[in-house]
Amino acid sequence: RELLAEMKGDDRLAAVPVIVISGNDDTALISECVRAGADDYIVKPFQPRILRARIENSLEKLSLRRVLE
Repeated sequence: RELLAEMKGDDRLAAVPVIVISGNDDTALISECVRAGADDYIVKPFQPRILRARIENSLEKLSLRRVLE
């Protein structure tokens, strides 16, 4: 969480999509990470197909944000 907060507080890194991958499925932690700026949260074990889809989705969102800017 600290690294995520640092990244989102740095103008050079704030736009970098972040997908948190963790073995912790605590709803409060997931909410905290998303509020801190995570684009997604995946609980281990995960399926590579799901990870790939979420990465593609995060990159598409980034592309759309850049077009809007």
